[in-house]
Amino acid sequence: MLQKIRDNAHGWWVYVIIPVMILIFVFFGLGNYLTGGSMSQANVAKVNGDAITYRDFAMLYQQINHDQNPSQDKIKANYIKLQVLQNLINQQLFYQALQGLGFAVSSDVLDGLIYATPAFQSQGKFSMNQYQSLLQNVGMTTEQLRESLAKSYLIQQFQSGLMTSGFALPSEVANESLLANVVRDINYVTIDPSSFSKNVQVSDADIAAYYQMHQNQFMTPYQLQVQYITLSLDQFTKQMKDPNQAQAAFQNAITSLSNATFQNPTTLTPAASMLNISVQTSPWLSATDTKGLFATPAVVQAAMTDAVLNGGNNSSVLSLGKNQVMVLRVADKKMPVALTLAQVSAQIKTTLIAQQELSQASDAAKAMQVALTKGASLTALAQGAHLSVQKAQGVSQASKNIDPALLSAVVGTGTGGSAIMPSGNKIVVFQVAQVYVPKTLAVKVTPAEIQGAWGQIEVASFLANLQNTASVHMNDALLKAQ
Repeated sequence: MLQKIRDNAHGWWVYVIIPVMILIFVFFGLGNYLTGGSMSQANVAKVNGDAITYRDFAMLYQQINHDQNPSQDKIKANYIKLQVLQNLINQQLFYQALQGLGFAVSSDVLDGLIYATPAFQSQGKFSMNQYQSLLQNVGMTTEQLRESLAKSYLIQQFQSGLMTSGFALPSEVANESLLANVVRDINYVTIDPSSFSKNVQVSDADIAAYYQMHQNQFMTPYQLQVQYITLSLDQFTKQMKDPNQAQAAFQNAITSLSNATFQNPTTLTPAASMLNISVQTSPWLSATDTKGLFATPAVVQAAMTDAVLNGGNNSSVLSLGKNQVMVLRVADKKMPVALTLAQVSAQIKTTLIAQQELSQASDAAKAMQVALTKGASLTALAQGAHLSVQKAQGVSQASKNIDPALLSAVVGTGTGGSAIMPSGNKIVVFQVAQVYVPKTLAVKVTPAEIQGAWGQIEVASFLANLQNTASVHMNDALLKAQ
């Protein structure tokens, strides 16, 4: 039971917990002008009649989709969109159910959450100016913030209650401890695809055909030229002897920068003039650059958001580390251009060789596995293929001196079973020689672990019941527009 829950730890559970923290992250320089005008108020879905706005969807999508860029794989992007929307739907279902049960969050608790948010503080204390400025930057009213915090806090408290309300019987603890300590002795061989290189032939026609089929993969990168202005504490410490005065002046300048770039959303000139600093222009940049301006992930993320990239808007104030901030806008763009066959011929040939090598290695591994299921000896098969048999004893869920992918496959295989699986750029064929529980148990399962596992099952069951009876309508056209 415990292993199954650990294996699914990155599924639905993560997408229920994320909203609890997402609102706090928004205020650390990650918020931006998500959408303009009426789109931010449009609905991406309705859950039992309650709307999920495009604004909420876009904000969470941009937080999760850290590597979003114009050339991102559409399948991956659509998958993330569906996960984000399901996350918001789950959150709404929880909130509706809890409201129906009479749960609520007091104003005092909400005040405490807001006052304790570091982004709303200046020198360790709540700052109304900073609070209002940050809300303005992300286009959120106080009422919207309090509603979102109430929703997230209520769901978190409910889930935490379920997680801590379970209990474990002594028999359950004993059984789970026994299962957690099962070990296996295995024999295995490693097949290196490169050993089949002598059998591989790639012609010019093969290269040309691959180029025609995958031409959209061979493009110059999407490039941007960015205008930006920066502020740092050093600019003020050079002018002021008193460190406290310099820090205060720096914070005031950040507030002024935020207000000026918000009030003049498509130009940096007024803000630069007001603060007596210059607007700088970057060289041409691509999202894959690891040096210069785009070496900072927050800068890339800000530049690639729709409002900045396509809307011509300024970004929000971005933190570049301790005591340094930036606001940027996209000044110009270069669309990708197709590379010629001559430019990518060597790259394609390398790819085709690797594919053929892997295909032949995979065929050899499958043939070996079939022979093992018919009773052949792994040692004999290895000798026939000029491979050596390796042994691993006492392999358990906690083993650290074995490839993680191999470990995952071994743990689910019984005595006499065989399997093939990739290990890095190689293929492993293994056979389980023995499954047993050692005399000395290395892993001790605690009642708290089982209690937590039952708690997760209860939360999942509660959510599943809500989903089964919910009326959900999605705005597919608006989702595609993101």
